[in-house]
Amino acid sequence: MSIVAAFATVCVPTFASAEISGSIELGYSVASDNVNADNVTSPSIDTTLGYGNLTGIQLELDVSTMRANGLNTNRNSHSAAVDLGYAFDNGVTAGVFVEDINVARSPTTFIAYSTAGAFVGYESDTYDVEAYFGQIDGLANQDGNHFGVRGAYSLSENTKISAEFARMNLALFDQKYLGLAVSHNLTDTFGVFGAYQKYDWATFLDVEAVSLGVSYAFANGSLASLEVARVEEGPRETQVLSLGYSIPLGETDKSTARVTGFASSVADGRRGGAGKIANDYWPINR
Repeated sequence: MSIVAAFATVCVPTFASAEISGSIELGYSVASDNVNADNVTSPSIDTTLGYGNLTGIQLELDVSTMRANGLNTNRNSHSAAVDLGYAFDNGVTAGVFVEDINVARSPTTFIAYSTAGAFVGYESDTYDVEAYFGQIDGLANQDGNHFGVRGAYSLSENTKISAEFARMNLALFDQKYLGLAVSHNLTDTFGVFGAYQKYDWATFLDVEAVSLGVSYAFANGSLASLEVARVEEGPRETQVLSLGYSIPLGETDKSTARVTGFASSVADGRRGGAGKIANDYWPINR
């Protein structure tokens, strides 16, 4: 956070020439599986705020919270991430990031870890790619590192493909993550999207998630979404229905407003598979 404070001191004089962007995403999901016979409801809110000025400095803050409620489930998930980067004139972007995640079920904690690292990427009019590396500090000596690559490609003005591969190396186990997502605007108002995600745990069962959804853009620029997903973990199969409402902030392009759910974790999510499990999978399924 000291990095962010120093950044703010430098950039205050140029705030007038800055561009502010982001969104407020309200979500609500209902999940049921064939093992616990329990319906788990999960209201959530995710707020992102981006800042960029003419010098190329970029700052993004992402804060989210989720609460899962069911007969056998009472969990809270909180996370925050800060990215500080610099965009060069030739399309290269480089910077650092920090992230903190906590998923708790009273009186014990399932996941709690912090990560800090660096990233470098390249952006053009049709595609962007990025590679990142971070060090992890977790509970119960779960320290280690994670690295990955991700990117997005616009097949046309209305169709976009996103992908990410990540690996986590911890003291007790390794984990690999693969995510693929696609979105398509049928009209100026309606859109469709889908995603496939796989978590490969060295000492646990593999987890696969498939999701499909539709979105509707209102005249005021906000976006509503409906997504259905199926999560498979060995004999456990979970069905998830997610509703989302996204309110763009500042200079955010209304056509690229984020939607809430599994697909957005591939296209717009945090770096690395650990954060995606903590924010998307664990709160509603464990």
